[in-house]
Amino acid sequence: NTELLSDTVKQRFLLTTIVQQLKSRNGDGVNFDFETVPAAQKANMVDFCRRAVRMIKKELPAAEISLATPAVDWSSAWDYPSLAGICDYLIIMGYNYYWGGSATAGPVAPLTGETQNVTRSIDTYLNAGVPPEKLMLGVPWYGYDWPVVSSLRKAATTGAGTSRIYRAAEELANLHGREFDQPTGVPWVSYMAGADWRQLWYDDSTSLSLKYGLVKTKGLAGIGIWALSYEGDGTGMWGSIKSSYSPPVVPTLSQILSIIPNPVSDVSVIRYSVQAREHITLKVF
Repeated sequence: NTELLSDTVKQRFLLTTIVQQLKSRNGDGVNFDFETVPAAQKANMVDFCRRAVRMIKKELPAAEISLATPAVDWSSAWDYPSLAGICDYLIIMGYNYYWGGSATAGPVAPLTGETQNVTRSIDTYLNAGVPPEKLMLGVPWYGYDWPVVSSLRKAATTGAGTSRIYRAAEELANLHGREFDQPTGVPWVSYMAGADWRQLWYDDSTSLSLKYGLVKTKGLAGIGIWALSYEGDGTGMWGSIKSSYSPPVVPTLSQILSIIPNPVSDVSVIRYSVQAREHITLKVF
């Protein structure tokens, strides 16, 4: 990052190449993802984004330019308001709150409940002056699976965690059973591999629906996904997006619109419509 952000010659070579690629591949834009930017490059990061927008949009005026930004700015390297004023969108990488090297197993993207969580990250950006219409939330279609000392929630790890894309995580959950963690709003799985305990924390359609609801409540521009294809052949992940963001249905009768997931193991999101505002009774059998 320092090598690039402190050298305008390298930047111009990079941006010229990007424009060529966008033109040759009929691209709609570019998302820049700079990880672990040092504090010393804070001003240079802003200058780079300004230069990138100017050079790319000179050749492709309709190009959409976004920037992947950290869930927590540990190094104080990000000038959120300035970057939001330059780029079309900032996309919070709302994941890896717990990672492969964590001392305990835990939620990759806790909605609430942890000292650092998705809700707090969004509020940090908004409180810093980022307009909600310039902010998106990146959500994880993956989780981490750690070797742990016991079956207890958030047990201490005994080694590095292994990333599991959604379809692999869901297979383990179906095989061993999953619990929904109410404090953090995400599912987890405890199981044994041979004589050793393991613990998997990941996001599924239920927990993601809660995050999509937060995005709507905060008035954000939308969501990003890390990463497409992680869902495999299943439709539940797309179903939760559709049910969260589709225009409201004007009901012609009272009905259940969707139940995600279905069948239900422990926690589900139920959408329903009624013809008029009234008290209702919902019976679950």
